[in-house]
Amino acid sequence: MYDFSKTYEFTIRSEEALDAALGKNEIVAMDAESLLALLRTKTRRVSFGDHLKRYIYEHIIRQGDFSAIETKRFQREILDHFAENRTPLSFTPTSAKPAALAKNWLTQASVGRPVVFLLGFGLRMTVEEVSDFLTKALGEQSFCFKDPRELIYWYCLKNSLPFGRMQALLATCEAALGAAASPELALEGTCVLQDQASRVSLPAELIDLMQGHGIGFTPGGFSATASATFEALYERAKEAVAGARAAGGAGAGAPVSEAEVELCLYAETLFDESGNLKKASASTLAAQFGSKRLSRQRLRDLRLKKQPVNRFDLITLNFLLYALDDGRFETPAKRYQAFVRDTDRILTECRMWPLYTPNPYEWFLLVCLLSPIPLELFWDVMEASFSQEEQP
Repeated sequence: MYDFSKTYEFTIRSEEALDAALGKNEIVAMDAESLLALLRTKTRRVSFGDHLKRYIYEHIIRQGDFSAIETKRFQREILDHFAENRTPLSFTPTSAKPAALAKNWLTQASVGRPVVFLLGFGLRMTVEEVSDFLTKALGEQSFCFKDPRELIYWYCLKNSLPFGRMQALLATCEAALGAAASPELALEGTCVLQDQASRVSLPAELIDLMQGHGIGFTPGGFSATASATFEALYERAKEAVAGARAAGGAGAGAPVSEAEVELCLYAETLFDESGNLKKASASTLAAQFGSKRLSRQRLRDLRLKKQPVNRFDLITLNFLLYALDDGRFETPAKRYQAFVRDTDRILTECRMWPLYTPNPYEWFLLVCLLSPIPLELFWDVMEASFSQEEQP
């Protein structure tokens, strides 16, 4: 029988192994090779398909040996519940067979956000459960309240409205709001918008709220709170990098660029002959760390608001700040504790969940901060991950 007390974000084995290791004193004395071995053998991200299977088992099947249930059983549960709740398996017309779509969801490492919203209606999830799938199964932000469709999905799921009612409300809002989003929308704080939406009870009030904030049916602005937080951290990171440059005898020089922040974070050994970060796919930690890298291109895109800020951007920048701050903390343990408090505050203010130690990347950064030389340990493990071949 599957243990319902366990979360389904990561494998139970990984969660127990990482949390146990983080609590041991000997973790501080680990060298890069040992730490890399621990990361490679004790961590494995659960695919979206496995998240979905575990959810269906917990909330629908609830009996039998989880590991013995075939994919066809989960596939049948999806199809039956979608039919019962009158929910299509696609937002747009498709020639794909429903059984093939359901099987695809159950076998994919990741899916697009629309699939999560369809599952929310088709399986009658709570709004909190849909948010968990977005943030923990996909590793993305929760509902985007500046996107009119996602705001409508959130409202309907929160009020247990079926897919048909959602479609009707969507059509009403499209007719009332038009196609253009207000230029001021990008400046609106996501937290403010979410707080106001939480007090809405009637569809007419939702439309009034959207009209009042200039929300239209074009992609809305990114979270102003997360963007502002990122900018503040980035400016502090540039100051810290400039200080490290001066301490190394390089002098003031030119203003710190995205490339210099990237170099400070990843060290010369992680770059190829062309001066670019080595491909993440070449690392034996690609599955755990590949999408978390804060490259100069990623930094530039975030500053130009071409991409939304995610939790790993904020965590990584704050890690760099604490790793470079050698003089403020008496011991690595005090630096670690201060980082946890500060990072949890930052994430909470941006409406993201706090540090999550079963996540291999977040766990790894915390372990590095327990070292007297956090950046050096970070570099050494990353470098070793490129020099070792993956073991079968």
